[in-house]
Amino acid sequence: MITTKLKHAALLAALSLALTGCFSGSPNPRTDGGGDGGGPTEPTDPVVVAPEQPEALAVVVNGNIVDAGTLNVLESATVSFRENGAASDSVATVNGEPVTQITVEEGSFSFTLRDGASPDVVRLLVTADGYFPKAFNIDFTSGEAEIESLLTLVAQAGDDVAVDSAEDDVTDATTGAAITATADSANAGAEATVPAGTQLRDSAGNAVTGTSVTLNVGAINPQSNSSGSAIPDGLSSGVDGQVAVPVGVVDVTMRDNEGTNIKSFSNPINVSMRLPASTLGPNGVDPIETGDEFQLSSFDEETGEWAIEDTNAVVGALNGAGTAYTASFETDHLTLFSATASSAVCTSAFLANNSGDTGGIGGYVLFKSSTGNTAQRLPRPFTSFTIPSIQLQRAGVSATGQAEVSVIDPLGGIWYESDGLVQICGGTLNARLVNPLATTFDEAVTVTAVCSNDDDVRTNVANAEVKYRETGSGSIRATARGVSGEVGSYQLVGLNADTDSYTVSVNPRLEGVAPFTQTITPDGEDETIEFNITCPTVTGTGTGGG
Repeated sequence: MITTKLKHAALLAALSLALTGCFSGSPNPRTDGGGDGGGPTEPTDPVVVAPEQPEALAVVVNGNIVDAGTLNVLESATVSFRENGAASDSVATVNGEPVTQITVEEGSFSFTLRDGASPDVVRLLVTADGYFPKAFNIDFTSGEAEIESLLTLVAQAGDDVAVDSAEDDVTDATTGAAITATADSANAGAEATVPAGTQLRDSAGNAVTGTSVTLNVGAINPQSNSSGSAIPDGLSSGVDGQVAVPVGVVDVTMRDNEGTNIKSFSNPINVSMRLPASTLGPNGVDPIETGDEFQLSSFDEETGEWAIEDTNAVVGALNGAGTAYTASFETDHLTLFSATASSAVCTSAFLANNSGDTGGIGGYVLFKSSTGNTAQRLPRPFTSFTIPSIQLQRAGVSATGQAEVSVIDPLGGIWYESDGLVQICGGTLNARLVNPLATTFDEAVTVTAVCSNDDDVRTNVANAEVKYRETGSGSIRATARGVSGEVGSYQLVGLNADTDSYTVSVNPRLEGVAPFTQTITPDGEDETIEFNITCPTVTGTGTGGG
């Protein structure tokens, strides 16, 4: 649990009040006939004191999980914390409770590190119904006290996505006939077939007990910038001067009617993915052709790690329309697979300059490409910033890496969008940021604890978790930062003057007080948010004077 320190001034004042008269010079008549003084005094009434303040967190990560296409937050998602392929033992809630997994409602979450934990990287495995799973790396090596993270997931729907499912009965965990799911759309395609007579097993290698199963296949257009949002971090981090560039992605899952995920098989199953005819070959230079073999990697959704498969994805014949090839492979397990080509790693930094509004409210710069998507926190204010080459290498950016670039504020408002692709490796972006809102206000809210057992006793609460967004919207929640020199005061920036209200979410981080919300009016006037708490009491007793 979080340790706290009592407010010494309040304690001393309370003790002073409680002990007044207990050691005064006035004689206390004895009741036993033994003379004046020395008799016990009556205790004073208990004195209510202000609640203990939560300690400041050494580091806190504030995240939002959003739809890659709309940037609206997801209603529900699950985040699992991983280190070195196992559950992380470094993570705690902001209230100090150790966790390895959390359920995120309405897209927003926060966490900190446990006492004594000092990981370089914690990997977040994020899953949500109707979305491709993805892993994100949170880097703690910068020493930042506040880390803002925007996590984008791709919906299993849309023009650049193809999905299909097939259901069939099984006997004694074994297929009676082949089960095939074929995902096909104008821009994406994949297929998976489980042969007849195949035993279906769970993650522990045990035969499943269900009587029917559903096979699901999902594919993404490998040349769409949406595909990058579906590729979990860690596929490539620049090894031996090369990066693995994804050319095709297919997600294959299977579940029985009892809800058990099927992860392996007694016999290999067949999987294929469609690759556009314009795809470059395995060396990243020559055009693709029949017989090419792409390295195949699989993403383990249990550990959050990528692994290179023993088999390759082999390119078949060009289709009759001359538009696509099919790359096929066999596997004995199910997960998300990526066929990759090799390319030289990026060795030059990326520079961004801003000649427009300074964007003093912060926000993110978003990079979207077919090989990977990432969100970089903006400095406050933003006039220029550099992403070092080592950071680009860790993100798997190649020497020819390009991406669409956009800049959004902490609430999701778009300030800039590039006109097409921008060179990332060694490139320079000269942007002109424009605030999308006509009129905005900044306001401070003061979070005040009021003692329910004596409402004359109150205190402003420092180190609370305060977030806000437009009421009724699905937008990102921004984190309010504490106002320097003002205990318990938090700054809300960039409020839309044309909006009726904002909902402020408050976690006071005080024992016995649950997180709560309150609405405010964006009018530029500072406001106070009060909540009740049962406060501690102090009672003094004495032995009398002589």
